[in-house]
Parts: sequence; C-alpha cells; structure tokens
Amino acid sequence: MSEYLKRNLQWAKPQDSYHTQLDQENEQRFRNWLRLPQNQQRVGYFNPDNMQEDYDMRGWWLANKGVIAPQGHFPDTFKTPYHQTFSNESQYATPDAPKWVQQGKQWFLVDKTNNVLFSE
Repeated sequence: MSEYLKRNLQWAKPQDSYHTQLDQENEQRFRNWLRLPQNQQRVGYFNPDNMQEDYDMRGWWLANKGVIAPQGHFPDTFKTPYHQTFSNESQYATPDAPKWVQQGKQWFLVDKTNNVLFSE
C-alpha cells in the first residue's frame, strides 16, 4: 500500500475502486485519446493499466469529453486517495478531508486540525 493511500484512506469514501469504469467502446476511445500526440505531454505519464494511479483520468476524460485546457493542471475532482494532495475537492473524499488554504501567494493543504500536509 502506498504511503499516500495509507494516510488518505481515513478521508476516502469506501469503495472497491477509485477509477471510473468504462464500457469496452469508451475504453478503446479513451486509450486512443491518450496516444494522441497533442495529449502526450499532458497525460503521457498516465498508465491506463495501473489501477493505483493517483488520478482518475478516465473520469476526467468522460466528464470533459477529452478537451484539455491549454494551461493549468487537472482539477482535484478526480484525484484518488493515492495522490499526495488528495483533498476534500475530490469526488472520492469525505467532507472532512484536507482542504486547500491560501496564505498570501502560497497554498497549503491542511487537515481539520490545521496540520500542513503539503505546500505549493
């Protein structure tokens, strides 16, 4: 079990998988989308065969019809408990999961007792 999953399970909704299951046709479309040259730089790190990925890329793909914004990163909505910055913004999180707090220009991920788990 990954160290992040161990920490984050206390804030994760219990379920068998933290990854969207696609039917066979959509799975093939998703995998074809991953291989498109314009997507390789943004999602090339994602391994569709690893069910312990830290991001539910299939869920994001389905919700956004595969359209990637030119800047920025993927939203917390599809982060899984395997992610270092799993937050209450994830669809897989309970309401008491860590939240993002901004102080000045810096962002911190804090738990309900204000312990800093991550800073950017």
